[in-house]
Amino acid sequence: MTFEDRENAFEAYFARQQELDFRSTSRRDRLLAAWAVQTLGLGTAAGEDYAASLTRARVRQPDGEAVYVKVLHDLAEAHVEIAPRELRRKMDEFAVQARRDVFEGVQSAAA
Repeated sequence: MTFEDRENAFEAYFARQQELDFRSTSRRDRLLAAWAVQTLGLGTAAGEDYAASLTRARVRQPDGEAVYVKVLHDLAEAHVEIAPRELRRKMDEFAVQARRDVFEGVQSAAA
């Protein structure tokens, strides 16, 4: 294997990791949106709109902080009591589930 082959393999690996990270984050946001819609008592039609609003928030601030702030604000505005650390814990739970979902999707696609 030449140096160029190794370099190309590393670049392909990095690109694949970036794709999986993006898919995991998107999945986490969809799970969070579904939970928030249910918690806020909105209808199922609102779920897609709410998920899209979280995606727009993530585009503005990719580290996830804007998503957290938006959901926390929306819950507070609807008078839903939740501690900030509880929302962070919920986001962490959804992140773990999302990674698992994406990984299982990758595994089943490879089979």
